[in-house]
Amino acid sequence: MPIPHQIQEQVFNHPLMSALNLTEKDVLVNQLSYKEFRRGDVIFEEGELGSNCYLIIQGTVVISKRLESGMEQTLATLGFGEVLGQIALIDHKPRSATCRVGSEVLHLVFFDAEVFERLYSSQNPFAYKVLDYVVTNLSTRLRNANQQLTKARGASQEQRHRLSIKAAQVIAGHQYTDEELDAIEVIKTDFEELTKHSR
Repeated sequence: MPIPHQIQEQVFNHPLMSALNLTEKDVLVNQLSYKEFRRGDVIFEEGELGSNCYLIIQGTVVISKRLESGMEQTLATLGFGEVLGQIALIDHKPRSATCRVGSEVLHLVFFDAEVFERLYSSQNPFAYKVLDYVVTNLSTRLRNANQQLTKARGASQEQRHRLSIKAAQVIAGHQYTDEELDAIEVIKTDFEELTKHSR
């Protein structure tokens, strides 16, 4: 669905759009699609395939992940200016989490990998801004997570579990309270082994 005229100004205020000039915005607005969601709607589910990248224009999105116990754990709540599903543009792998609407109404604009590749091939500045966002966002979260994991050396098992959770929440972009951390079920993985060589 084309972007409704009444929200185009909000779309152009999104951080990935705001630095574009008028000509670039005019080109881009015809490449993007628009969709409105209601509270509880699922945008995409963990494990499903998809190549759409979404820009949040208005409303909130709750990100969650399934635990081995079958429970679903909230990782983050995102709002205006945030981006969803951007990694699928790069790796074409199944979704790593479930995203559902957290507000009464959610307005998103989106594009798929084919549009992204077309924009990138034509050297559209928006495509470069998306890539910059992906790299900067991931590197910041991984650096912060690495700091949390470094603190785990020499700590007790319980402290390591807590610090590992903090590292995971940094990557997810969500900060838990101590009470929330205590309520989280910790599942043992090979994460420590995989990250012990990271410096």
